[in-house]
Amino acid sequence: MYNTYRSTYLNDNVDSHAAQHVVGKFTWKEFVDNVKKWVQDKSIKAWNKFEDGLMRVGDAVSDIEEQKALQRAFWNIGSQTYLRRKKGFYTSAWMLEHSLQDNPSDIWRGNDSRIAYLMNHDSAYLQGLDEKIEKAENEKRDWIDNEEISVRFKTGDLYYSIHKMDIHLNGYKREDGRWIINAHGEDWYDFTEITSFMGDEKYEWSKEIGLGTIANDVAVVSQLTGAIQPYYVTVDFWTTR
Repeated sequence: MYNTYRSTYLNDNVDSHAAQHVVGKFTWKEFVDNVKKWVQDKSIKAWNKFEDGLMRVGDAVSDIEEQKALQRAFWNIGSQTYLRRKKGFYTSAWMLEHSLQDNPSDIWRGNDSRIAYLMNHDSAYLQGLDEKIEKAENEKRDWIDNEEISVRFKTGDLYYSIHKMDIHLNGYKREDGRWIINAHGEDWYDFTEITSFMGDEKYEWSKEIGLGTIANDVAVVSQLTGAIQPYYVTVDFWTTR
């Protein structure tokens, strides 16, 4: 088991004290038990849907590689049954499955990809783009040159797959008044943020704890234990606005 593993999860959202509280020194079963306590009165229904699979993953397994394989089996089942069949989140499912191997390759997706289509119809991305277009027009410019927006996707397939991404914009305004924009986004596919603590105040519970939040927090641990491996994602596409 991972009872000698100590997390090095430190970032702007959770400092060393919170990191020790969240994932510190644990076995898989101890982590599951702790998460269940944390989500009492917060998301009991969501937890009940998740618990059975988690406990199957954590059954007394002493071999590290075997436990990695069991965790990966659990995530593959969740990807197939929940992301693909129940929700229709095919991009999220594929990206999660791609991470369930040692040394996954980086991925690049172009204008004809499903993920580009989703981003081109996402309100958070379009809002950020429109703000840059408005800024250019207010400054009497008919071009956008290497402007950056940081997009946090809030719902659907992009929430479960990308979640947030920095996107660079370049483009110009045509004579008919429409803008042609090349969007180039890059990010790591990884799980590093304990989203249960993303409330308005430090260490405050998020107001939106649900199945997605719990899954993310457990995925943080699966990444720390090596079952989920990060990789780099690049998406390059065009938007007409």
